[in-house]
Amino acid sequence: RASSREQYVTSLPARRGSEMSVMRATGAVELGSVEKEAVAVAARLAELRTDLRVCTSRSAASALVANYDNFVLDCDGVLWMAGSLLSATRETVAMLQGLGKRVIFVTNNSTKSRAMYQRKMAGLGFKVRVEDLIPSSYAAADYLTSEHPEVKKAFVIGDMGLVEELEAAGVRCVGGPDVGAAVSMGEADFSKLTVDADVGAVVCGWDQHFTFRKLCVASLVLQKSPDAPFVATNRDATDRLDDRFIPANGCAIAAIEIASRRPAFCAGKPSKWLARRVVEAHCLDPERTLMVGDRFDTDMLFGNVGGMATALVLTGCVAEEDVIALSEDDPARPDFVLPYFGMLYHATSEGREVPLGAAHASAPCAAAVDADADVEPRSRL
Repeated sequence: RASSREQYVTSLPARRGSEMSVMRATGAVELGSVEKEAVAVAARLAELRTDLRVCTSRSAASALVANYDNFVLDCDGVLWMAGSLLSATRETVAMLQGLGKRVIFVTNNSTKSRAMYQRKMAGLGFKVRVEDLIPSSYAAADYLTSEHPEVKKAFVIGDMGLVEELEAAGVRCVGGPDVGAAVSMGEADFSKLTVDADVGAVVCGWDQHFTFRKLCVASLVLQKSPDAPFVATNRDATDRLDDRFIPANGCAIAAIEIASRRPAFCAGKPSKWLARRVVEAHCLDPERTLMVGDRFDTDMLFGNVGGMATALVLTGCVAEEDVIALSEDDPARPDFVLPYFGMLYHATSEGREVPLGAAHASAPCAAAVDADADVEPRSRL
């Protein structure tokens, strides 16, 4: 495999030049740098991983639109990257909604509430109902109140979005985004620290102001209250920012777990509890539902444990080498690989061809997926 990969990469400049010529000749759509790179990666993967259904043709992308009734979408890395919209994401969502498809947004970002996300997306031109938005802040509040209704007060590590969702669900919060609070705690202070007897849970979401003091308080609450639930909005280890990765909520969760000797329950993706909740609350048929995301460990695994079909986009966290190294029995293996989410719009609107359509008409997904046939996902876990 290494030999064939080296041979392919060696010939890449000529192939890409040919591909660009085809784009100019056919009047293909213009893409941003992130999407162009994703298209190039998809072209390589289509030849290197013939066992994966890499969608590089118009017919393959059109089949996904035709054969699924429900689309569950991640946000960061799928709709936008670092605050900037990716190519045709707004148009794709509007197209799916116009076709009568159900579009649900499930994100592991806990910094915003559903109402905050609705305002953000409206500002970006999306028309979204608040009930179709499921950030991990809402997932954590929903889990706590449905599975532990006795909890009326929680110690919270995280941003205002998490606090808003918990309080809307009837859970009073202590902690939260207390930016100006003390950050340190010595042994003498810790030995005198007392726990509010009314605090019945610890809920932790991403906190840019996570401190040693917050770690100490959270761990003591869990030590002194063995039955108090410890809820993580998500376990994402890192998030991608341009050419680097920033530590994410999973780092704080791991620290609290070690300090308290208590495991956390993850309410966000890839929680099987959340997958069932989404399917039941929105009356979705999992076999007619496509989960679209940019991560293996959250998005693809979430879709798979929920019995949905899964499509990985190449505009987010997953690197080319990660896809190349993916094993056939990996529980996070996607059913499909898409260069970018907006390809669904570019493939089906006004008869326009996506960039790789003419250059790679014989790609594996084009041959394996017929727009007039049902797309069958793999067997589930």
